[in-house]
Amino acid sequence: MSVSSVSSMFKEETGSTVYDYLTGLRMKKACTLLCETQLKISEIADQVGYRNENSFIRVFCKHKQVTPGKFREISKCSNEYADRPKGQYAGVLEDKYED
Repeated sequence: MSVSSVSSMFKEETGSTVYDYLTGLRMKKACTLLCETQLKISEIADQVGYRNENSFIRVFCKHKQVTPGKFREISKCSNEYADRPKGQYAGVLEDKYED
């Protein structure tokens, strides 16, 4: 099978391109690492497949509308309280394991 036919079949079955699907998996893993570890952003970028930290930050911001550092700060805060504080980034954590 050709690359284009596999790509077409993948999109037909999943509704997503292979690239978008893999990016979603990378962002899901990055969110987990940001919430559950103290790894540096550059180390997380490397672990999820980005050789360039700035590329990782750019893609993360596109998907989560917040930087990885701010995401970590917000998730840390939300883990300390039973009720999450409401604010500018309140909706960011609702989808932290989706995409």
